[in-house]
Parts: sequence; C-alpha cells; structure tokens
Amino acid sequence: MSNKLCRAIAVLDALASKNERQCIDRILTPAAAALPNRFEHEHDALAHIRATFGVTVSECERASGSARDVFMFAVAKSLTGEELVKTLVENGSSALLASAAGGVWKAEGERAAKAVRSMPFGAPEVLTDLQWELRLPLTGSKQELVAGLDLELSKQNPCGKPTVETVNVEFDRASLIDFFGKIEKIQSQLDSLV
Repeated sequence: MSNKLCRAIAVLDALASKNERQCIDRILTPAAAALPNRFEHEHDALAHIRATFGVTVSECERASGSARDVFMFAVAKSLTGEELVKTLVENGSSALLASAAGGVWKAEGERAAKAVRSMPFGAPEVLTDLQWELRLPLTGSKQELVAGLDLELSKQNPCGKPTVETVNVEFDRASLIDFFGKIEKIQSQLDSLV
C-alpha cells in the first residue's frame, strides 16, 4: 500500500499501545473532526499528551499529522470504519490501533468525507496570489537566526472578496541555504516549461 500510510501506522501504534483511550480522545478523534484541515493541539491538550505519552512537541505534531493521513487515506479509498480496520491490519497495524481508528472513522467518517469532498479538488484552499518579503540581518553569528520570511497568501471567496493570511517563517543559516536551493530548482523547472 502507501508508504505514507505505513509511516502513519508506525507512529500511531506506539501511542495506542501506551494509552489507547488517550490516543482516541486526544489524537484520533480531533484529527477526524478537523478534516479536511489539519488540527493543532491547544496548549493544555498538548501538555497532557506530552505527559501521557512522553513525547516532544514535534512528535505530537507528527502524531496529529499521521492521524490525519490515516483518515485522508480512508476518504480517498471511500472506506467504512470496518474496511479501515481491515486495511490498517493488512498494512502492519496492531489490532488495538486498527480498532481505535476504525471506531473513530465509523463515528466521524461520513461527515469528514463530505467535508473533504466539498473542497475544490479535495484541497482546503486555493491560492490566488502570493506576496513575500525576505528580511536578512546585517550581522549575527552562525547559530543565530539569519532570516525571516513573511508570506502573504490570498484566496478568493465565493463573494468575490479575497481573504489574506500571513505566514511568518524564520530560517537559520543551513535552512536558508536549503530554501534558496529549492527555490532555484523550482525556477529552473518553471523556465523549462516556458
């Protein structure tokens, strides 16, 4: 099957084996309820998850993303709760995780699938415009923040008035070099299309 699904199973299996009820309540159910969007834990919920499972913030985010991946797979394949259980077990999931995810999907799946399918091309947003500004400090050590990138994303609403979302990204030296390398590669690919 999907490598993404197998990776998601590996992440979630470890948590379900530690505390199935908390995995259902704090990770699986919020992920299914938030579809088609990603969900972020509020501060108190994040602290509770970290204490319960002994994970870092990034591992908590990975678990949330993994739960979303499992349920987006279920949407893409039009799986019922029972079919999701079977698919997860066939892909290496423990019966514990498969049963938990299947139960959540049985309760939330129909609503979540409708929400995902109501979005254009299954995507939550359509980008209509992009404005960006890169700030580079004149001095600083190699360990300090080297750059900040402000992105302004616009999407068109049905009423015709665009909504604007601002995203701020900070780079250290290595990630800034990697970012410019990726931008250069994308530009060369676009140039070859023209």
